[in-house]
Amino acid sequence: FFPLAFLVVRMFQGYTPTRAGLETIVLLVLFTAIRRRGKISLKEIVDALESTVRTTISVAVACSAGGIVVGVIALTGIGTKFTALVMALGQELIFLSLLLTMVISIILGLAMNITPTYILTAALAGPALTKMGLPVLSVHLFLIYYAAMGSLTPPVALTAFTAASIAGANPMEVSWKGWRLAISAFVVPFAFIYRPAMLHLHDPLASLEAIFFVCLAVYALVAAVDGWLIAIKGIVPRIVMGALFIMFMIPNLSVNLIALAVFAVMALVSRRNRRQANGVLITG
Repeated sequence: FFPLAFLVVRMFQGYTPTRAGLETIVLLVLFTAIRRRGKISLKEIVDALESTVRTTISVAVACSAGGIVVGVIALTGIGTKFTALVMALGQELIFLSLLLTMVISIILGLAMNITPTYILTAALAGPALTKMGLPVLSVHLFLIYYAAMGSLTPPVALTAFTAASIAGANPMEVSWKGWRLAISAFVVPFAFIYRPAMLHLHDPLASLEAIFFVCLAVYALVAAVDGWLIAIKGIVPRIVMGALFIMFMIPNLSVNLIALAVFAVMALVSRRNRRQANGVLITG
């Protein structure tokens, strides 16, 4: 426990991850050398170093692939043309501009940390989106959110590859499974744009209303993608939940209430089906 605590403390002190990790490894070796029980032999240390190198190969490959993507963007000059493209699309349909901004943010986030990705997208797309009349706070939350999503997105998915290397699992399977589990996180930023009331702290009632319907939208999306949350067989209920997700995201109270009524009916039917299934299991 102490080496792990030492690592966290050194990181909070501002040391680089490389130095903090190296110091922690040295401390761990010293601890195991001075204690009487459970000493680590030289062979075990060499084996541990070899295992570490093997597990970091997949992460290194992912970082290299992401670096190639960022390098291509820089060399082709696509970044300088991005603002004009966003503005051109925004004159016709703001959703396309947001979608393009999302894609660029995720691509840049494949190999870059959140901070540089956000700074770059804020410089490229931020002014264009705000000129369309979108709230400044909503735009920048949109950008920083998708800057973080790059590390979850296959085929690079650095966080998934890191977790897979630690767990000894298949990196691609982990990355796609993680992406599927986090699918709702990829639509929440659009709520910042289309339901900006959830960010208006000066109007608590409007904010709570927006947050409530966005939470229902996330639930509906997860139910549509996974299907486990609704105990109704067939593809039709999942399609209905997908439609409810869209209706909950629309900032219109009448549409939201209609969606809420349909959602309540499906919840009651799902609850009844679960009770019947549990009754069959108990009697059986």
